[in-house]
Amino acid sequence: PIFVDIERLGALFAVEDRAAALSADLRERLDAALQTNAGDGLTAFLYDSGTDAPFSAGCCGSPALLLSSVGLTSISGDVEGRWADLAWEAVVTADPDVIVVNDAGWSTAQEKIDYMEADPVLSQLRAVKAQSYVVVPFSETILGMRFVDGVERLSAGLEALALKQ
Repeated sequence: PIFVDIERLGALFAVEDRAAALSADLRERLDAALQTNAGDGLTAFLYDSGTDAPFSAGCCGSPALLLSSVGLTSISGDVEGRWADLAWEAVVTADPDVIVVNDAGWSTAQEKIDYMEADPVLSQLRAVKAQSYVVVPFSETILGMRFVDGVERLSAGLEALALKQ
């Protein structure tokens, strides 16, 4: 969809060549990030916000697409919607390999990491104990111009964690 939007905007502003070049660059970068499949075989919890109940990716939106783009299996992949309220018990039961932490002005990544590390139960999650976090700006988790940046950032972060055998 973003590629179509870029082409339409290029036509609207009579900059078709620039739009085509941008679209080609984004497609090339996305294809390269997808090829790494850095999350293959790993489970992930995307932590967007919330402490009473974590707000996370649902089955069917851009956050889920971000996770699946790098091969990760979302612990909330069976929850309807683009975004979803989870129960901490579900996160604990899933005990994910990695935690993808949204960084946003209203809920920073560091606040969420500090919360999990200070909580007596959450601090026992494998990913928390190992500090297997990948921080992704919120703007890179939604479909738009920065989504490819998010796929690249998540892929590179997973490779840096070296969780796969």
